[in-house]
Amino acid sequence: MYVNDVAVPLLYVSPGQINFQVPWQAVAGQGSVVVMSGSDISGFVRVQIAPAAPGLFAGVLSSAWGSPPRPVHAGEYITIYATGLGPVDNPPPTGATLPDAALAALQMMPAVTIGNVPGTVAFAGLAPPGPNPYSAGVYEINVLVPPNTPTGDSVPVVVTVGGVQSNSINVAIAGGSASSVAKFLELGPNGAVIARAITSENTCPAITIDGASKAMQTRATPTLPFYPVLSCEAAIPNGTQSVAIEGQALALPVGNPQRITVLGDTGCRMDSSSSQGCYDPKAWPLAAVAANAIATNPQLLIHNGDYHYREAQCFTTVPGCAGSPWGYNWDVWREDLFKPLQNLLAAAPWVVTRGNHESCDRAGEGWFRFLDPRPMPSACQIYTDPYSIPIGSLQLIELDSAEADDAVLYPDQIAAYQQQFAKIQQMAGSNAWILTHRPIWGVRSNLNANAVLQAASQNSLPSGVGLILSGHTHTFQTFDFSPARSPQLIIGNSGDNLASQPTIAPGTGMLIGNASVVDTLSVSGFGFSTMTPASDGSWTIVSKDSGGNTNATCTFRSTTITCSK
Repeated sequence: MYVNDVAVPLLYVSPGQINFQVPWQAVAGQGSVVVMSGSDISGFVRVQIAPAAPGLFAGVLSSAWGSPPRPVHAGEYITIYATGLGPVDNPPPTGATLPDAALAALQMMPAVTIGNVPGTVAFAGLAPPGPNPYSAGVYEINVLVPPNTPTGDSVPVVVTVGGVQSNSINVAIAGGSASSVAKFLELGPNGAVIARAITSENTCPAITIDGASKAMQTRATPTLPFYPVLSCEAAIPNGTQSVAIEGQALALPVGNPQRITVLGDTGCRMDSSSSQGCYDPKAWPLAAVAANAIATNPQLLIHNGDYHYREAQCFTTVPGCAGSPWGYNWDVWREDLFKPLQNLLAAAPWVVTRGNHESCDRAGEGWFRFLDPRPMPSACQIYTDPYSIPIGSLQLIELDSAEADDAVLYPDQIAAYQQQFAKIQQMAGSNAWILTHRPIWGVRSNLNANAVLQAASQNSLPSGVGLILSGHTHTFQTFDFSPARSPQLIIGNSGDNLASQPTIAPGTGMLIGNASVVDTLSVSGFGFSTMTPASDGSWTIVSKDSGGNTNATCTFRSTTITCSK
Protein backbone atom coordinates (compact mmCIF):
# COMPACT_ATOMS: atom_id res chain seq x y z
CA MET A 1 0.00 0.00 0.00
CA TYR A 2 1.17 3.51 -0.81
CA VAL A 3 0.06 6.85 0.63
CA ASN A 4 1.26 9.80 -1.46
CA ASP A 5 3.69 7.41 -3.17
CA VAL A 6 5.16 6.37 0.21
CA ALA A 7 5.03 2.65 1.04
CA VAL A 8 3.37 2.03 4.41
CA PRO A 9 3.45 -1.15 6.52
CA LEU A 10 0.10 -2.83 7.07
CA LEU A 11 -1.17 -3.35 10.58
CA TYR A 12 -4.08 -5.63 9.72
CA VAL A 13 -5.45 -7.15 6.51
CA SER A 14 -8.68 -9.10 5.88
CA PRO A 15 -10.82 -9.62 2.77
CA GLY A 16 -12.86 -6.55 3.64
CA GLN A 17 -10.51 -4.36 5.65
CA ILE A 18 -6.98 -2.95 5.66
CA ASN A 19 -5.57 -1.08 8.66
CA PHE A 20 -2.51 1.11 8.22
CA GLN A 21 -0.91 4.21 9.67
CA VAL A 22 -0.70 7.38 7.59
CA PRO A 23 3.06 8.01 7.28
CA TRP A 24 4.54 10.65 9.53
CA GLN A 25 5.99 12.52 6.57
CA ALA A 26 2.58 12.95 4.91
CA VAL A 27 1.76 16.62 4.33
CA ALA A 28 -1.65 18.00 5.20
CA GLY A 29 -3.89 18.50 2.18
CA GLN A 30 -5.06 16.32 -0.70
CA GLY A 31 -3.54 12.85 -0.73
CA SER A 32 -3.90 9.54 -2.50
CA VAL A 33 -4.00 5.88 -1.49
CA VAL A 34 -3.26 2.93 -3.76
CA VAL A 35 -3.16 -0.79 -2.95
CA MET A 36 -0.96 -3.35 -4.69
CA SER A 37 -1.43 -7.11 -4.38
CA GLY A 38 0.98 -9.11 -6.51
CA SER A 39 0.65 -7.69 -10.01
CA ASP A 40 -2.77 -6.17 -9.27
CA ILE A 41 -2.99 -2.46 -8.61
CA SER A 42 -6.07 -0.67 -7.33
CA GLY A 43 -7.28 2.67 -8.55
CA PHE A 44 -6.10 5.79 -6.76
CA VAL A 45 -8.37 6.92 -3.92
CA ARG A 46 -8.28 10.59 -3.04
CA VAL A 47 -8.17 11.40 0.67
CA GLN A 48 -7.96 14.55 2.71
CA ILE A 49 -5.02 14.50 5.14
CA ALA A 50 -5.65 16.78 8.11
CA PRO A 51 -3.09 18.09 10.65
CA ALA A 52 -5.22 16.44 13.35
CA ALA A 53 -8.38 14.33 13.38
CA PRO A 54 -8.74 13.16 16.97
CA GLY A 55 -10.62 9.95 17.63
CA LEU A 56 -10.90 8.41 21.10
CA PHE A 57 -10.96 4.70 21.88
CA ALA A 58 -13.61 3.56 24.34
CA GLY A 59 -12.54 2.72 27.87
CA VAL A 60 -11.04 5.56 29.91
CA LEU A 61 -8.79 4.04 32.60
CA SER A 62 -7.65 5.16 36.00
CA SER A 63 -3.94 5.73 35.36
CA ALA A 64 -3.02 4.22 38.72
CA TRP A 65 -5.44 1.31 38.98
CA GLY A 66 -5.43 0.21 35.34
CA SER A 67 -7.85 -2.41 34.09
CA PRO A 68 -10.64 -3.30 34.65
CA PRO A 69 -12.05 0.24 34.53
CA ARG A 70 -13.20 1.60 37.88
CA PRO A 71 -14.77 4.90 38.87
CA VAL A 72 -12.19 7.65 39.24
CA HIS A 73 -12.12 10.54 41.66
CA ALA A 74 -11.13 14.16 41.49
CA GLY A 75 -7.39 14.42 42.01
CA GLU A 76 -6.60 11.20 40.10
CA TYR A 77 -5.08 10.84 36.65
CA ILE A 78 -7.02 9.16 33.88
CA THR A 79 -5.54 7.60 30.76
CA ILE A 80 -7.16 8.17 27.37
CA TYR A 81 -6.08 6.27 24.25
CA ALA A 82 -6.63 7.96 20.91
CA THR A 83 -5.64 8.23 17.27
CA GLY A 84 -5.21 11.11 14.85
CA LEU A 85 -3.71 13.64 17.28
CA GLY A 86 -1.06 14.85 14.86
CA PRO A 87 2.73 15.11 14.66
CA VAL A 88 5.02 14.26 17.55
CA ASP A 89 8.62 14.91 18.51
CA ASN A 90 10.88 11.90 18.12
CA PRO A 91 8.50 9.78 15.98
CA PRO A 92 9.36 6.10 15.40
CA PRO A 93 9.25 4.67 11.87
CA THR A 94 5.76 4.56 10.40
CA GLY A 95 4.02 1.37 11.51
CA ALA A 96 6.32 0.86 14.50
CA THR A 97 5.82 1.42 18.21
CA LEU A 98 8.25 3.37 20.34
CA PRO A 99 11.40 1.75 21.71
CA ASP A 100 11.37 0.82 25.39
CA ALA A 101 11.19 3.85 27.72
CA ALA A 102 11.23 6.31 24.81
CA LEU A 103 8.77 9.20 24.62
CA ALA A 104 7.29 11.08 21.67
CA ALA A 105 5.34 14.12 22.85
CA LEU A 106 2.65 15.82 20.79
CA GLN A 107 3.67 18.99 19.03
CA MET A 108 0.15 20.42 19.48
CA MET A 109 -0.93 20.14 23.13
CA PRO A 110 -4.54 18.91 23.33
CA ALA A 111 -7.27 20.32 25.52
CA VAL A 112 -9.40 17.84 27.48
CA THR A 113 -12.75 18.40 29.12
CA ILE A 114 -14.34 16.01 31.61
CA GLY A 115 -18.00 16.77 32.06
CA ASN A 116 -17.33 20.09 30.28
CA VAL A 117 -14.73 20.97 32.95
CA PRO A 118 -11.15 21.48 31.68
CA GLY A 119 -8.71 18.88 32.97
CA THR A 120 -4.97 19.36 33.42
CA VAL A 121 -3.02 17.46 30.75
CA ALA A 122 0.16 15.97 32.27
CA PHE A 123 1.30 14.04 29.21
CA ALA A 124 0.18 13.76 25.60
CA GLY A 125 2.05 11.78 22.97
CA LEU A 126 2.47 8.35 21.50
CA ALA A 127 1.49 5.63 23.94
CA PRO A 128 4.73 4.11 25.25
CA PRO A 129 5.12 0.33 24.97
CA GLY A 130 4.48 -1.74 28.06
CA PRO A 131 1.25 -0.26 29.43
CA ASN A 132 -0.01 0.37 25.86
CA PRO A 133 -2.64 -2.26 25.02
CA TYR A 134 -2.88 -1.14 21.40
CA SER A 135 -0.38 -0.85 18.56
CA ALA A 136 1.47 1.62 16.34
CA GLY A 137 0.02 5.09 15.86
CA VAL A 138 -1.88 5.05 19.17
CA TYR A 139 -1.61 8.09 21.39
CA GLU A 140 -1.94 8.40 25.16
CA ILE A 141 -3.19 11.37 27.14
CA ASN A 142 -2.89 11.53 30.93
CA VAL A 143 -5.24 14.06 32.50
CA LEU A 144 -5.71 15.12 36.12
CA VAL A 145 -9.40 15.08 37.03
CA PRO A 146 -10.24 18.57 38.40
CA PRO A 147 -11.98 19.01 41.79
CA ASN A 148 -15.22 20.43 40.37
CA THR A 149 -15.83 17.60 37.90
CA PRO A 150 -19.43 16.32 37.97
CA THR A 151 -19.94 12.79 39.28
CA GLY A 152 -21.87 10.00 37.61
CA ASP A 153 -21.55 6.77 35.67
CA SER A 154 -21.35 8.43 32.24
CA VAL A 155 -19.44 11.70 32.42
CA PRO A 156 -18.40 12.77 28.88
CA VAL A 157 -14.73 13.17 27.94
CA VAL A 158 -13.77 15.18 24.84
CA VAL A 159 -10.34 15.99 23.39
CA THR A 160 -9.62 18.98 21.16
CA VAL A 161 -6.43 19.29 19.06
CA GLY A 162 -5.71 22.20 16.73
CA GLY A 163 -9.32 23.35 17.01
CA VAL A 164 -10.69 19.94 15.97
CA GLN A 165 -12.92 18.16 18.47
CA SER A 166 -12.97 14.40 19.02
CA ASN A 167 -15.86 12.07 19.57
CA SER A 168 -17.16 11.91 23.13
CA ILE A 169 -16.54 8.90 25.38
CA ASN A 170 -17.71 8.32 28.92
CA VAL A 171 -15.98 7.80 32.25
CA ALA A 172 -17.44 6.98 35.66
CA ILE A 173 -16.60 9.67 38.24
CA ALA A 174 -17.14 8.99 41.95
CA GLY A 175 -17.31 11.48 44.76
CA GLY A 176 -14.86 11.67 47.64
CA SER A 177 -11.26 10.49 47.50
CA ALA A 178 -9.73 7.25 46.29
CA SER A 179 -8.20 4.97 48.89
CA SER A 180 -4.44 4.51 48.70
CA VAL A 181 -3.13 1.73 46.51
CA ALA A 182 -0.72 0.49 49.20
CA LYS A 183 -0.06 1.19 52.89
CA PHE A 184 2.73 -0.41 54.94
CA LEU A 185 5.50 0.04 57.50
CA GLU A 186 9.15 -0.72 56.91
CA LEU A 187 12.29 -0.70 59.01
CA GLY A 188 15.28 1.41 58.03
CA PRO A 189 18.76 2.30 59.26
CA ASN A 190 19.24 2.11 63.03
CA GLY A 191 15.76 0.74 63.48
CA ALA A 192 13.89 3.72 62.06
CA VAL A 193 10.24 2.94 61.43
CA ILE A 194 8.81 4.46 58.25
CA ALA A 195 5.20 4.50 57.12
CA ARG A 196 4.65 4.46 53.37
CA ALA A 197 1.57 5.08 51.26
CA ILE A 198 1.20 4.98 47.51
CA THR A 199 -1.79 6.94 46.34
CA SER A 200 -3.49 7.78 43.06
CA GLU A 201 -4.59 11.11 44.51
CA ASN A 202 -2.52 14.27 44.02
CA THR A 203 -2.14 14.88 47.76
CA CYS A 204 -0.75 12.57 50.43
CA PRO A 205 -3.19 10.92 52.84
CA ALA A 206 -3.30 11.65 56.55
CA ILE A 207 -1.69 9.25 59.01
CA THR A 208 -3.02 8.72 62.52
CA ILE A 209 -0.32 8.12 65.16
CA ASP A 210 -1.59 7.38 68.68
CA GLY A 211 -4.89 9.04 67.81
CA ALA A 212 -3.40 12.22 66.37
CA SER A 213 -3.78 12.86 62.66
CA LYS A 214 -1.19 14.57 60.47
CA ALA A 215 -0.39 14.75 56.77
CA MET A 216 2.19 12.37 55.32
CA GLN A 217 5.09 13.89 53.41
CA THR A 218 5.69 13.55 49.68
CA ARG A 219 8.49 11.14 48.82
CA ALA A 220 8.16 11.05 45.02
CA THR A 221 5.76 13.00 42.82
CA PRO A 222 4.06 11.50 39.76
CA THR A 223 5.94 11.60 36.46
CA LEU A 224 3.70 10.84 33.51
CA PRO A 225 3.23 8.65 31.65
CA PHE A 226 5.27 6.02 33.52
CA TYR A 227 4.54 6.84 37.19
CA PRO A 228 1.07 8.35 37.74
CA VAL A 229 1.12 7.77 41.53
CA LEU A 230 2.32 9.75 44.51
CA SER A 231 4.65 8.08 47.01
CA CYS A 232 4.24 9.35 50.58
CA GLU A 233 5.98 8.65 53.89
CA ALA A 234 6.06 9.53 57.57
CA ALA A 235 8.52 8.77 60.37
CA ILE A 236 7.02 6.82 63.27
CA PRO A 237 8.39 7.94 66.67
CA ASN A 238 9.79 5.46 69.19
CA GLY A 239 7.19 4.29 71.66
CA THR A 240 4.27 4.69 69.26
CA GLN A 241 1.33 2.49 70.25
CA SER A 242 -0.86 2.68 67.15
CA VAL A 243 -0.59 3.70 63.50
CA ALA A 244 -3.33 3.85 60.88
CA ILE A 245 -3.60 5.24 57.36
CA GLU A 246 -7.11 5.93 56.04
CA GLY A 247 -8.50 3.89 58.92
CA GLN A 248 -6.37 0.82 58.24
CA ALA A 249 -4.25 -0.18 61.22
CA LEU A 250 -0.62 -1.10 60.49
CA ALA A 251 1.12 -3.65 62.71
CA LEU A 252 3.98 -2.05 64.66
CA PRO A 253 7.39 -3.66 65.33
CA VAL A 254 7.86 -5.90 68.34
CA GLY A 255 11.09 -6.03 70.34
CA ASN A 256 12.08 -9.67 69.77
CA PRO A 257 9.86 -11.07 67.02
CA GLN A 258 8.97 -14.72 67.49
CA ARG A 259 7.49 -15.15 64.03
CA ILE A 260 9.48 -13.93 61.00
CA THR A 261 8.13 -14.70 57.54
CA VAL A 262 10.43 -14.50 54.52
CA LEU A 263 9.65 -14.16 50.80
CA GLY A 264 11.96 -13.70 47.85
CA ASP A 265 11.92 -13.25 44.06
CA THR A 266 8.19 -12.69 43.91
CA GLY A 267 7.52 -11.13 40.48
CA CYS A 268 6.21 -12.80 37.33
CA ARG A 269 8.86 -13.35 34.67
CA MET A 270 8.36 -11.86 31.22
CA ASP A 271 11.65 -11.27 29.40
CA SER A 272 13.27 -11.94 26.04
CA SER A 273 13.80 -15.62 26.87
CA SER A 274 10.55 -16.72 28.48
CA SER A 275 7.10 -15.69 29.68
CA GLN A 276 5.37 -16.92 32.81
CA GLY A 277 1.58 -17.31 33.08
CA CYS A 278 1.07 -14.22 35.23
CA TYR A 279 -2.71 -14.65 35.33
CA ASP A 280 -2.54 -18.41 35.97
CA PRO A 281 -2.47 -18.97 39.76
CA LYS A 282 -0.64 -22.26 39.30
CA ALA A 283 2.06 -20.78 37.08
CA TRP A 284 2.43 -17.69 39.29
CA PRO A 285 0.99 -18.41 42.77
CA LEU A 286 2.06 -15.21 44.55
CA ALA A 287 -1.50 -14.40 45.67
CA ALA A 288 -1.70 -17.79 47.40
CA VAL A 289 1.77 -17.34 48.88
CA ALA A 290 0.68 -13.97 50.30
CA ALA A 291 -2.56 -15.37 51.76
CA ASN A 292 -0.76 -18.25 53.47
CA ALA A 293 2.00 -15.92 54.67
CA ILE A 294 -0.69 -13.87 56.43
CA ALA A 295 -1.90 -17.09 58.09
CA THR A 296 1.48 -17.43 59.84
CA ASN A 297 0.60 -14.27 61.82
CA PRO A 298 4.00 -12.70 61.16
CA GLN A 299 5.57 -10.15 63.48
CA LEU A 300 8.23 -9.25 60.91
CA LEU A 301 8.28 -9.69 57.13
CA ILE A 302 11.49 -9.93 55.12
CA HIS A 303 11.70 -9.71 51.34
CA ASN A 304 14.96 -10.95 49.83
CA GLY A 305 14.67 -8.81 46.67
CA ASP A 306 13.59 -9.00 43.03
CA TYR A 307 10.06 -7.62 42.99
CA HIS A 308 9.79 -6.55 39.34
CA TYR A 309 10.07 -9.14 36.55
CA ARG A 310 7.79 -8.15 33.64
CA GLU A 311 10.46 -6.61 31.45
CA ALA A 312 9.34 -7.63 27.95
CA GLN A 313 6.10 -8.30 26.10
CA CYS A 314 4.29 -11.57 26.81
CA PHE A 315 5.03 -14.33 24.31
CA THR A 316 2.04 -14.97 22.05
CA THR A 317 2.51 -18.68 22.82
CA VAL A 318 1.78 -18.10 26.53
CA PRO A 319 -1.92 -17.19 26.93
CA GLY A 320 -1.50 -16.95 30.71
CA CYS A 321 0.11 -13.50 30.46
CA ALA A 322 -1.76 -12.09 27.47
CA GLY A 323 -2.46 -8.39 27.91
CA SER A 324 -0.07 -7.97 30.82
CA PRO A 325 1.81 -4.68 31.10
CA TRP A 326 5.57 -4.81 30.83
CA GLY A 327 8.61 -2.54 31.08
CA TYR A 328 9.79 -0.22 33.82
CA ASN A 329 6.67 1.59 34.94
CA TRP A 330 4.01 1.78 37.64
CA ASP A 331 1.69 -0.69 35.89
CA VAL A 332 4.21 -3.49 36.38
CA TRP A 333 4.99 -2.56 39.99
CA ARG A 334 1.25 -2.65 40.68
CA GLU A 335 0.71 -6.05 39.04
CA ASP A 336 3.97 -7.68 40.21
CA LEU A 337 3.95 -6.48 43.82
CA PHE A 338 1.34 -4.16 45.22
CA LYS A 339 -1.81 -5.86 43.98
CA PRO A 340 -0.96 -9.47 44.96
CA LEU A 341 0.57 -8.41 48.31
CA GLN A 342 -2.06 -5.81 49.15
CA ASN A 343 -3.32 -7.56 52.30
CA LEU A 344 0.09 -8.84 53.41
CA LEU A 345 1.61 -5.35 53.30
CA ALA A 346 -0.16 -4.23 56.49
CA ALA A 347 0.27 -7.51 58.40
CA ALA A 348 3.70 -6.67 59.87
CA PRO A 349 6.62 -4.29 59.37
CA TRP A 350 8.86 -5.07 56.40
CA VAL A 351 12.59 -5.32 55.94
CA VAL A 352 13.23 -4.97 52.21
CA THR A 353 16.34 -5.95 50.25
CA ARG A 354 17.23 -4.55 46.84
CA GLY A 355 17.52 -7.16 44.09
CA ASN A 356 19.42 -7.14 40.82
CA HIS A 357 16.10 -6.51 39.02
CA GLU A 358 16.01 -3.20 40.89
CA SER A 359 19.39 -2.04 39.57
CA CYS A 360 19.57 1.37 37.91
CA ASP A 361 19.48 -0.05 34.39
CA ARG A 362 16.30 -1.95 35.23
CA ALA A 363 13.61 -1.14 37.82
CA GLY A 364 15.78 1.06 40.02
CA GLU A 365 13.53 4.11 39.76
CA GLY A 366 10.60 2.18 41.20
CA TRP A 367 12.78 0.76 43.99
CA PHE A 368 13.69 4.23 45.22
CA ARG A 369 10.19 5.64 44.73
CA PHE A 370 8.41 2.91 46.61
CA LEU A 371 10.65 0.71 48.76
CA ASP A 372 14.10 1.99 49.76
CA PRO A 373 13.79 3.07 53.43
CA ARG A 374 16.24 5.98 53.19
CA PRO A 375 15.54 9.53 51.95
CA MET A 376 14.67 9.77 48.26
CA PRO A 377 17.86 10.40 46.24
CA SER A 378 17.98 12.90 43.39
CA ALA A 379 18.95 10.11 40.97
CA CYS A 380 19.13 6.33 40.98
CA GLN A 381 22.07 5.10 43.09
CA ILE A 382 24.11 2.23 41.64
CA TYR A 383 25.55 1.40 45.06
CA THR A 384 24.05 2.18 48.46
CA ASP A 385 25.81 1.87 51.80
CA PRO A 386 25.09 -1.06 54.12
CA TYR A 387 23.01 -0.25 57.18
CA SER A 388 22.06 -1.92 60.44
CA ILE A 389 18.57 -2.70 61.78
CA PRO A 390 18.41 -3.73 65.45
CA ILE A 391 15.61 -6.23 66.07
CA GLY A 392 15.75 -6.79 69.82
CA SER A 393 18.86 -8.90 70.45
CA LEU A 394 19.28 -9.55 66.71
CA GLN A 395 21.05 -7.26 64.26
CA LEU A 396 20.09 -7.29 60.58
CA ILE A 397 22.68 -5.80 58.22
CA GLU A 398 21.43 -4.85 54.77
CA LEU A 399 24.00 -5.26 51.97
CA ASP A 400 22.86 -3.94 48.58
CA SER A 401 24.28 -6.50 46.12
CA ALA A 402 22.21 -5.41 43.11
CA GLU A 403 25.32 -4.57 41.10
CA ALA A 404 27.57 -7.49 42.18
CA ASP A 405 28.13 -9.69 39.12
CA ASP A 406 27.75 -13.40 39.77
CA ALA A 407 30.49 -14.55 37.40
CA VAL A 408 32.70 -11.70 36.17
CA LEU A 409 35.34 -10.09 38.41
CA TYR A 410 34.81 -6.45 37.47
CA PRO A 411 37.53 -4.39 39.26
CA ASP A 412 35.26 -1.40 39.91
CA GLN A 413 32.62 -3.62 41.51
CA ILE A 414 35.18 -5.39 43.68
CA ALA A 415 36.55 -2.06 44.87
CA ALA A 416 33.06 -0.78 45.70
CA TYR A 417 32.14 -3.88 47.66
CA GLN A 418 35.47 -3.93 49.51
CA GLN A 419 34.36 -0.61 50.97
CA GLN A 420 30.96 -2.12 51.78
CA PHE A 421 32.49 -5.06 53.65
CA ALA A 422 34.84 -2.72 55.51
CA LYS A 423 31.78 -0.84 56.81
CA ILE A 424 30.12 -4.13 57.77
CA GLN A 425 33.27 -5.08 59.67
CA GLN A 426 32.84 -1.92 61.74
CA MET A 427 29.10 -2.19 62.35
CA ALA A 428 28.62 -5.94 62.95
CA GLY A 429 27.85 -6.91 66.53
CA SER A 430 27.88 -10.33 68.18
CA ASN A 431 24.52 -11.53 66.81
CA ALA A 432 24.19 -10.32 63.23
CA TRP A 433 22.69 -11.59 59.99
CA ILE A 434 23.64 -10.19 56.61
CA LEU A 435 20.65 -9.73 54.30
CA THR A 436 21.76 -9.48 50.68
CA HIS A 437 19.92 -10.46 47.53
CA ARG A 438 22.73 -12.31 45.77
CA PRO A 439 24.09 -15.23 47.82
CA ILE A 440 27.73 -14.82 48.74
CA TRP A 441 28.11 -18.60 48.74
CA GLY A 442 25.78 -20.76 46.70
CA VAL A 443 25.22 -22.69 43.51
CA ARG A 444 22.95 -21.53 40.72
CA SER A 445 22.95 -23.30 37.35
CA ASN A 446 26.30 -24.90 38.25
CA LEU A 447 27.74 -21.42 38.86
CA ASN A 448 29.68 -20.90 42.08
CA ALA A 449 28.08 -17.62 43.18
CA ASN A 450 28.96 -14.77 43.82
CA ALA A 451 32.34 -13.96 42.27
CA VAL A 452 32.42 -10.25 43.11
CA LEU A 453 31.21 -10.61 46.70
CA GLN A 454 33.64 -13.44 47.36
CA ALA A 455 36.56 -11.45 45.98
CA ALA A 456 35.58 -8.30 47.87
CA SER A 457 35.08 -10.09 51.19
CA GLN A 458 37.96 -12.55 50.72
CA ASN A 459 35.41 -15.08 52.04
CA SER A 460 35.92 -13.69 55.53
CA LEU A 461 33.16 -12.04 57.55
CA PRO A 462 33.08 -10.60 61.07
CA SER A 463 32.85 -13.30 63.74
CA GLY A 464 29.50 -12.01 64.93
CA VAL A 465 27.80 -12.65 61.56
CA GLY A 466 25.88 -15.87 62.10
CA LEU A 467 23.86 -16.14 58.87
CA ILE A 468 23.71 -14.93 55.27
CA LEU A 469 20.08 -14.61 54.11
CA SER A 470 19.57 -14.20 50.35
CA GLY A 471 17.28 -14.78 47.38
CA HIS A 472 18.28 -14.62 43.69
CA THR A 473 18.30 -18.42 43.25
CA HIS A 474 14.68 -19.45 42.76
CA THR A 475 14.48 -22.20 45.34
CA PHE A 476 14.83 -22.88 49.07
CA GLN A 477 18.44 -23.82 49.72
CA THR A 478 20.87 -24.11 52.62
CA PHE A 479 24.66 -24.49 52.75
CA ASP A 480 26.76 -25.53 55.75
CA PHE A 481 30.56 -25.33 55.47
CA SER A 482 33.89 -26.57 56.76
CA PRO A 483 35.88 -24.77 58.04
CA ALA A 484 32.91 -23.44 59.98
CA ARG A 485 31.59 -20.04 58.91
CA SER A 486 28.26 -18.27 58.49
CA PRO A 487 25.77 -20.62 56.82
CA GLN A 488 24.07 -19.47 53.62
CA LEU A 489 20.26 -19.57 53.56
CA ILE A 490 18.50 -18.89 50.26
CA ILE A 491 14.77 -18.17 50.03
CA GLY A 492 13.94 -17.09 46.49
CA ASN A 493 10.99 -19.29 45.52
CA SER A 494 7.97 -17.03 46.05
CA GLY A 495 6.92 -16.30 42.48
CA ASP A 496 9.38 -16.24 39.60
CA ASN A 497 10.11 -19.29 37.46
CA LEU A 498 11.74 -21.92 39.69
CA ALA A 499 15.41 -22.78 39.37
CA SER A 500 16.67 -26.14 38.19
CA GLN A 501 19.39 -26.96 40.70
CA PRO A 502 22.32 -29.35 40.29
CA THR A 503 22.62 -32.21 42.74
CA ILE A 504 25.23 -31.46 45.39
CA ALA A 505 26.62 -34.34 47.43
CA PRO A 506 27.80 -33.11 50.86
CA GLY A 507 31.18 -34.35 51.97
CA THR A 508 32.50 -34.85 48.46
CA GLY A 509 34.88 -31.94 48.76
CA MET A 510 32.86 -29.45 46.70
CA LEU A 511 34.30 -26.01 47.39
CA ILE A 512 32.33 -22.77 47.53
CA GLY A 513 34.39 -19.74 48.40
CA ASN A 514 37.34 -21.80 49.70
CA ALA A 515 35.25 -23.93 52.06
CA SER A 516 33.82 -27.43 51.68
CA VAL A 517 30.08 -28.02 51.61
CA VAL A 518 29.39 -30.41 54.49
CA ASP A 519 25.61 -30.18 54.48
CA THR A 520 23.09 -28.76 52.01
CA LEU A 521 19.42 -28.98 51.16
CA SER A 522 17.52 -27.76 48.11
CA VAL A 523 13.72 -27.78 48.00
CA SER A 524 11.90 -27.19 44.72
CA GLY A 525 8.47 -25.65 44.43
CA PHE A 526 6.91 -22.24 45.05
CA GLY A 527 6.59 -21.05 48.60
CA PHE A 528 7.92 -18.98 51.49
CA SER A 529 9.57 -19.64 54.85
CA THR A 530 9.14 -18.90 58.54
CA MET A 531 11.85 -18.36 61.16
CA THR A 532 11.23 -18.86 64.89
CA PRO A 533 13.80 -18.38 67.69
CA ALA A 534 14.32 -20.82 70.58
CA SER A 535 15.44 -20.07 74.11
CA ASP A 536 18.87 -21.63 73.46
CA GLY A 537 19.64 -19.09 70.73
CA SER A 538 18.88 -21.41 67.82
CA TRP A 539 16.30 -20.77 65.13
CA THR A 540 13.80 -23.11 63.51
CA ILE A 541 13.41 -22.43 59.80
CA VAL A 542 10.38 -23.94 58.08
CA SER A 543 10.10 -24.05 54.30
CA LYS A 544 6.47 -23.94 53.24
CA ASP A 545 4.89 -24.48 49.85
CA SER A 546 2.51 -21.96 48.27
CA GLY A 547 -0.40 -23.63 50.07
CA GLY A 548 1.21 -23.15 53.46
CA ASN A 549 2.22 -26.80 53.92
CA THR A 550 5.60 -27.65 55.46
CA ASN A 551 8.09 -29.31 53.10
CA ALA A 552 11.32 -28.95 55.09
CA THR A 553 12.43 -27.99 58.61
CA CYS A 554 15.89 -26.68 59.47
CA THR A 555 17.69 -25.74 62.66
CA PHE A 556 20.18 -22.91 62.58
CA ARG A 557 22.58 -22.23 65.45
CA SER A 558 25.90 -20.44 65.57
CA THR A 559 27.78 -21.58 62.43
CA THR A 560 25.67 -24.59 61.46
CA ILE A 561 22.39 -25.21 59.70
CA THR A 562 20.89 -28.72 59.45
CA CYS A 563 17.67 -29.72 57.73
CA SER A 564 15.24 -32.57 57.26
CA LYS A 565 12.33 -33.09 54.92
